[in-house]
Amino acid sequence: PVIRHLQDEVIYYPRAQDFFNIVGFTKSSTTAKNLTSIYRNDTSRSGAYRVNNFKLPKGITYHIDKLFGGIHNASKSTPAVDSSGVYFGTDLGIFYKYTLAGNLIWSFQTESGQQGIHGTALVDEDYVYFGNYNGNFYCLDKSNGELVWTTTIANAIGSSPLLYKDKVIFSAEFGQPLQGYAVALNRHSGKKIWVSEYFEEQVHSSPTLDEANKIIGVGSNTGVFWGLDAETGHTLWKLMTDGPIKGTAVFYKGQFCFGSWDKSLNCVSSHNGEKLFSVSLEAASQSSPALDEENQLIYVSSSSGSIYKISLASRKIVQQTPLNEVGLKNRYSVPSPIIIKSKKETYLVSSCENTKVCFFNAATLKPLQNIEVGGFISGSFTVNEGAIFFNIDNHGLVRLN
Repeated sequence: PVIRHLQDEVIYYPRAQDFFNIVGFTKSSTTAKNLTSIYRNDTSRSGAYRVNNFKLPKGITYHIDKLFGGIHNASKSTPAVDSSGVYFGTDLGIFYKYTLAGNLIWSFQTESGQQGIHGTALVDEDYVYFGNYNGNFYCLDKSNGELVWTTTIANAIGSSPLLYKDKVIFSAEFGQPLQGYAVALNRHSGKKIWVSEYFEEQVHSSPTLDEANKIIGVGSNTGVFWGLDAETGHTLWKLMTDGPIKGTAVFYKGQFCFGSWDKSLNCVSSHNGEKLFSVSLEAASQSSPALDEENQLIYVSSSSGSIYKISLASRKIVQQTPLNEVGLKNRYSVPSPIIIKSKKETYLVSSCENTKVCFFNAATLKPLQNIEVGGFISGSFTVNEGAIFFNIDNHGLVRLN
């Protein structure tokens, strides 16, 4: 009984500091470089890309198959793309770099097995950073795929990191009991800078930054949205909602906005966590919203099967359109749309009809085009020089042009 009691104590109170072991260290430090790719395109997670002369794609440029096939039913990694190539991990635990033309440059095998890599990598001019479901966070040399450093954080990492000064910030979690927190590592060495307080359940949401006020916003599976000091990780405020928060929030002018399993889009003040407003999405949502900043509009999906256009000025839904999904209901809540702003028009891009990519006029939500891609897209999209990159569940990498 005494031994069992002690074991229960260890399991119930996992000490975060016990997990911070730096291994595989090959360089004493790295140098600071400019960021070149991040999930949802910026630290505010806007999901908005500007392409002056964007044209609707004619079809698939290439489809690299048989890259996925793990057992973990989490959203798949969204490719990180810059002028040097395409970077992404798979649910088989392999991290790849391809050329923009679709040729393999290198691969790096992690120890995570079939649970794999589900977050989107952070890329700067020289290095690529990502976590995986073995609880390790990695920094690789992007030119050759060699390990720079790796730090053991927890039991699993499924979120996508952001960069604030020299801090790489992301969410991590334990399995027994279910527990999670946010963490900041030094981008040069992998050493721990801070750990937030425990979130009382696992956390799948990726952090979002209010840079002006140095505040991190992140949701958790308990339904609590946390406001953290970006410098120290200390809790500034927290807001309870009525359902788990799985997607990533978007930040705009003093507010974090996020979908939830409470069937709402919620917007809260980044200063004090006060709920500013919420609108009904009719069903659960784990979509990461896209922001049209100039027009103060947010686009988000839910398991009702629709995408909603929400005005931040009027705090109301102004329009919605169906995605024509059929089958598994949780698929409806996944699509995380992006915005492409061109000189003449703004486009909304989303997965739709189970195995297609749909393009809409963002102003009217009029369908403009859809392209069959042969599989379900559980992640999101990245745009580079007018080309669109994404991964398909149980398949692989696709480029549209």
